[in-house]
Amino acid sequence: MSLATALVQYYDDLVNHLRRRFGDCKDKTMLLIELLASGGIKAHPALVATARGKGIANELPSHGVFDHVMVLLELGERRYWLDGTRLYQAGILSERSVSDFGLALPIRQGQDALVSMYDTNEPRYIVD
Repeated sequence: MSLATALVQYYDDLVNHLRRRFGDCKDKTMLLIELLASGGIKAHPALVATARGKGIANELPSHGVFDHVMVLLELGERRYWLDGTRLYQAGILSERSVSDFGLALPIRQGQDALVSMYDTNEPRYIVD
């Protein structure tokens, strides 16, 4: 499959998910990243392990460790975690809540390590 064909398929999939109003965490993450990009805001997908939390630091590297994907949005020095599968979210970005899964693996150029989702000194809103 050529790159052009893959890109057309990718965008067709996003349009279909939007039209059907259905998609899993991967679909919703990519749609949110594309919507942010259309406004000039750069964001990245980030893999998380919803049940293992920080325990994944002791796991051997494997795609099987992760079971969910979210959006990592960095604005200035602040880091925001967005979950496209969470329903009924609205309000000020700095006051949005998301579960703290401990560690995440952002999917971006040069990223080769897990990152802590929240700095222990950073104010946060958590919903379990």
